[in-house]
Amino acid sequence: MKIQVISVLLLLSAEHIFGLDFYQKHVVTKWDRDCDEKMKAINKGLIKCKYKNTFIVDLNNLLGDICKGQQDQVHVTSKQRFDTYDCVQDSDDFLPEDPVEKKDCTYREGKKKSIKIDVVCGRYDKPVHYGKPDGRITHGKKKK
Repeated sequence: MKIQVISVLLLLSAEHIFGLDFYQKHVVTKWDRDCDEKMKAINKGLIKCKYKNTFIVDLNNLLGDICKGQQDQVHVTSKQRFDTYDCVQDSDDFLPEDPVEKKDCTYREGKKKSIKIDVVCGRYDKPVHYGKPDGRITHGKKKK
């Protein structure tokens, strides 16, 4: 019985952590253009640098309600548009199959986009994943 209770608590904690991860990895209240600094936090604990990360500018915490009333693991698209910025690794020798070591990571800012946001909702009405459920990121365009 104790093991079952602990297992349930671990699962609930893990989902809460993943929900926080979504906000920590993708949501900012303002854009300060410092991709290198933002990506240090994203890459912390990883063996290799992440090639790209999208940041969503949410001035008024509108993303906080995007999953309200949705079931677990349901895909939702926001009704309003959000400004987004990609931080893309700025290394000439980067290959997706063979990323450079973290110590060499520098990033450049991609173009600003104003798009509707696709997320996957978790329990507790919070987004847990950015993009389509199958892993596709649409950047405001429908993928076939």
